[in-house]
Amino acid sequence: MTNLTYIKTEILYAFRKNKSLNNNLEFNIALQNVEDMELNYRNEVAACNSDIQGYNFWLNMPPTKWILKGFGIKKKDLI
Repeated sequence: MTNLTYIKTEILYAFRKNKSLNNNLEFNIALQNVEDMELNYRNEVAACNSDIQGYNFWLNMPPTKWILKGFGIKKKDLI
């Protein structure tokens, strides 16, 4: 679980525990900010993983495979 997911879980727990937070503008803005940050994080991870897959693809192509193996360049793991 990412830190953002943990923070969001804690905020939602407080929200369910205290119904007066429904009308609190600052609380709702904080919750929306955490949700936006989590969405941006997930989008960045997806973009990074896409780049890693492309990198790993080219490492397996015959001409580059032998050259890069000679330099000791290895596959990268997805996030």
